[in-house]
Amino acid sequence: MYCFKSIISFYVIIANSLVITKLYSHKHKNLKRCSSVIELETIPLIPNTITNKIPSLNSTISHIDQYDMLIIDSIYRGLEKPLRYLPKNDLTTVRLALTISYLVYFNKTLESGEMFINHPIAVTTILADSKVDVITIVSSLLHDSIEKSNITYFEIESLFGKNVKNIVKCITKITKLTYNNKVQVPIQEDYLNTKTMKNEHIRNMFLSMAEDSRIIIIKLAERLHFMRTLEHLKKEQKVKISLETMDIYAPLAKRIGIWRYVKELEDLSFKCLYPTAYNNSFHIIHNRNNSYSHYIEDVCQNISSKLHYINFKISGRTKSVYSAWKKSEKNQIKIEDLRDIVAIRIIIEESPELCYSIIDIIHSIWKTYIPDSFKDYIANPKKNGYQSLHTTIILENNFPIEIQVKTRDMHRIATVGTAAHWKYKPSSNTLPWLEIIKDWNNTVNSSTEFVELIRKELLYSRIFVFIPNGQVISIKRGQTLYDLIQGPLGGIMQNGRYITLNGKIKTINYCPNNGDIIDFVDEL
Repeated sequence: MYCFKSIISFYVIIANSLVITKLYSHKHKNLKRCSSVIELETIPLIPNTITNKIPSLNSTISHIDQYDMLIIDSIYRGLEKPLRYLPKNDLTTVRLALTISYLVYFNKTLESGEMFINHPIAVTTILADSKVDVITIVSSLLHDSIEKSNITYFEIESLFGKNVKNIVKCITKITKLTYNNKVQVPIQEDYLNTKTMKNEHIRNMFLSMAEDSRIIIIKLAERLHFMRTLEHLKKEQKVKISLETMDIYAPLAKRIGIWRYVKELEDLSFKCLYPTAYNNSFHIIHNRNNSYSHYIEDVCQNISSKLHYINFKISGRTKSVYSAWKKSEKNQIKIEDLRDIVAIRIIIEESPELCYSIIDIIHSIWKTYIPDSFKDYIANPKKNGYQSLHTTIILENNFPIEIQVKTRDMHRIATVGTAAHWKYKPSSNTLPWLEIIKDWNNTVNSSTEFVELIRKELLYSRIFVFIPNGQVISIKRGQTLYDLIQGPLGGIMQNGRYITLNGKIKTINYCPNNGDIIDFVDEL
């Protein structure tokens, strides 16, 4: 049900784990008579850069042999493909971080019995799908390093710089909970039992993430890996983690706009919390998809034959299980009656204007379509920034198929979020709405109040925009520019001036989206 890239990422992680586990088991066997021993002995061991700058790992380094280096090399080869978008210099840095990661987690295991390093490797592979920067990749490889070894922040900074050190430090802070002046380090998979402690944990997490938006991305990828590996935990732990995921992490992923995370986090949580409803919904969607797969192929071929003159990609997609179930419950209809269970997605390289022409071509091919199904999210984006054109055609047996037409940039934003929402200023790595979290922390009296504010104002009902004086303000979803002129912008708006959003003139009835930049101009 998930996007194709997420599925590929999952199997890459599985394959790497199997290879690593197999190689690791070989390390403990007597292979001295193997003909490849001579070749293995030529493999260099730990570079001097590490031994000189990370002295805290020297005792571990003394136990490293050629087979360990073979494992490291195997892991790196597995990461090379998903990280091929990085420059060669950055890949060298990743290789160095991977070696340190292996040393940090040496001889440590997960609940499943696997090598602990499989966890940071899995998190890194998930992050690579979104093409994050090298600082995020290195930080993900080392994100548990302080907790699992004697390595210091100074040593991390000496090799990878202040940004990596700060991210690792903030992630480490998130796992620590101050309660009654006593520092406790809970197991990350455990959902904290005491409500006060839980709220304090969430508060610390958001305050730490406010320092750098890359911390959020790593924590979301880490949570996604936890959700994929719940089977090794007790039922009570599974339920607690799934509740927290549905309550905090999935909405947080929505806020950022990483929809490939949102769908999988929601589906995995739904599967754990409501297994019967999940299975019933899954089978309905799966059977519906199988029954009409040939119709989807015919539609794709028909459209492709008419669009031979442009550069485009066309594919089918199925609505996620939780999304379908939630929509059917909200509208009080059966899942089978949803119009958008199955959809066809057309992604073009050209300008948005061509999307409208493609919709006209589709309507000329299939005369039977649902008139009120046409949605123009290009001219009127959704509140989360989503843009696309939607229409629903009717095939044989009254089978509806939704067709979505969007540009590659629109699809990128719909899948992994927009970089514009992550960075407002070139020197900043803070999301606009994260700046306001620090102010909230100074105005509330308790962690419970802070968490309620996060849920009410941040995750569910509010958006954040920039106004001309450089401040970030929080407004209700659905408010128009007119509402803002009558309210928070009233004191700075002057008669005769035009209002702009992201440099473009907008009417006063337009609803801003998260991260929009509002300004005024004297003339068009």
